[in-house]
Order: sequence, then C-alpha cells, then structure tokens
Amino acid sequence: ARTRENTIINRVRSIIGGRDAECEFWGHQIRIWIEKSGTLSTQLGPKMGMEPTSLSRTLNAMEKSGLIQRKNFKGDKRKVNIFLTVKGIESRRMVKNFLLEFNEKISSKVKERDIKGFFNVMNALDLSIEEVDKEKNTKS
Repeated sequence: ARTRENTIINRVRSIIGGRDAECEFWGHQIRIWIEKSGTLSTQLGPKMGMEPTSLSRTLNAMEKSGLIQRKNFKGDKRKVNIFLTVKGIESRRMVKNFLLEFNEKISSKVKERDIKGFFNVMNALDLSIEEVDKEKNTKS
C-alpha cells in the first residue's frame, strides 16, 4: 500500500511540475489557506491540522523555493504574516486547475456512493488511529 501511495504522489508531483517535492506537493495544501492580505503563521497550523514543527519545516521549504514571503506583523514583531509570491500565486493556480480536472476525471469513473463510502472508511481509519494514539499516550 505504501508503494502504491508513493507512486500516486510521485505521479501527481510530475503532473504539477514539482521540483522541490515535499514543498511543492504538501505545500499546496497550505497555499489554499493563505489570503491575499497575508495570513498569520499561527493561524495556518490549526486550519491545516499540522503540528508546529511540520508547519515550520514546510513554510521554510516554501520560502526557500520562492513560493511565500514572511513579513513581521506591524505593531507586534512576534507575529509573522505569510504572503504568496508571484511564483506562489502561479503555482496555486496550476494546482487548482489540476485538482479541478482530476476531480472531474474521478467523478466520471467512480460513482458518488463509492466516493462517499471511501471517505467513510478513511474517516473510520482516522478515528481509529486517533484512539490508538490516545491510548498509547495515556499508558506512557
């Protein structure tokens, strides 16, 4: 299953032109949440369900690739606003177009009830993983 997942991820990366693999592929999730007026970095983690260290690593990679720019918040230097660069905006447009086309292709091949069933199974798996993780943490 892991090999199949990696194959799918690599194919998506090649379609959207990702050269910085982790930044390009996973970073696209974050770019959806970055507003034109900037978004506080502290707001991205909860919106994306990411741990601070993972978010920081992803933002660093995106900044290094020229996709985002960080600016200190006026009046409070502890706050950092995240902005998309021109390259980031173009990349977001490409990903959005890809995802819309991809969704259309899936919808034409898979019945809606099967898609709902898939998401039901994924939600059940997610909840089970959370339960196991909580049990493991309470025993520690």
